[in-house]
Amino acid sequence: MKLQLLARSVAAALVATAIAAAQAGDISPLPAASAAAQAEAVRRYPALGVAASAFHREFFARARQYRVANSALFQNVQWPVVLADEIAAAGLNPYDSANEGSGSATPRELFAASKPAQIEAMLRHPELAKQGSAFHGEFIARVQRRLAQDSAFFKDDRWPLALAEEVVAAGFPSMGKPGRVDSQATASRGTPLSSAPEWRFLRTYREGSDLVVPHAIATVFGWDPKLRVRDPNDNGKCASGCHTRDNPGILGCALPVSSARRSTLGSPFARISGLPWFSPVVVTYKGRSVLVQLIDNGPSAPAVNDLVPAGIDLTPAACLALGISLEDIRRNKLAIPVSFRLLGAGRLTAQN
Repeated sequence: MKLQLLARSVAAALVATAIAAAQAGDISPLPAASAAAQAEAVRRYPALGVAASAFHREFFARARQYRVANSALFQNVQWPVVLADEIAAAGLNPYDSANEGSGSATPRELFAASKPAQIEAMLRHPELAKQGSAFHGEFIARVQRRLAQDSAFFKDDRWPLALAEEVVAAGFPSMGKPGRVDSQATASRGTPLSSAPEWRFLRTYREGSDLVVPHAIATVFGWDPKLRVRDPNDNGKCASGCHTRDNPGILGCALPVSSARRSTLGSPFARISGLPWFSPVVVTYKGRSVLVQLIDNGPSAPAVNDLVPAGIDLTPAACLALGISLEDIRRNKLAIPVSFRLLGAGRLTAQN
């Protein structure tokens, strides 16, 4: 135990040192973060403490990009955890050996699992997405054993699915309380969140550590120059500090999270304090799922005569990933039935 604590302290110090080193660069300094946040980020993603790892390099590359963009990300002293979560959601391997970069570890290309495979594994086995669960712990242990005994296993980009099935076969429960997210999801087991009368159409439930919306209408928002999508009612700037015009292909969403804006004040999400930007959200449409980030506030509360009110907005790239035709996306008249899950956000409701 003492060795583990020492290792975490050293890794957290490495992150702190790297942050300090970044301040000496040609960009404005990275904002301060609490020591606890640095230590938690390394605990969740050990590769962050490995200076030569892809995860570590991506962490500081993104931090610099967000700093240049004056991102609201840094208003939260927990930003190292938020940013590390974002990188893990993007598919970088967070379990690199402490020897990676020295020539003795398995090459990073062995971890080139496809994003669909990672998402599908978490959807089939929600316990895999829960840090600290028995299922998650066994999954990581098996990754390490495979590294030592059978590195060829990782050459198949669908290895997360195969390994998760092994964990299930070993007797570890994979569903837990969260259950599976799909358009037929029922929330009878979950705890409903309160909302103002005009938002009761957006029924939201806490299931385990997540927030689940079984039924919602999704619309498209934002720009995507790469897809030649222009939103005449949107300038591209998001409340998170992200800009859809400058980030073609971004998989993002907008949810009514702001309690400071009258248009979203009464929504169930606006009543949750501390919900960070760039939180991971799994959106499902007709059996297909995509992992997106929370980047903006909206849609607004519906008008009285609005018979099909929207509960979530999706970027053009997110709609395309769900199988929506580019022609429908460009018409900007999209209204599709989806379900979605905010990973980890249920813990915030328990604290409020």
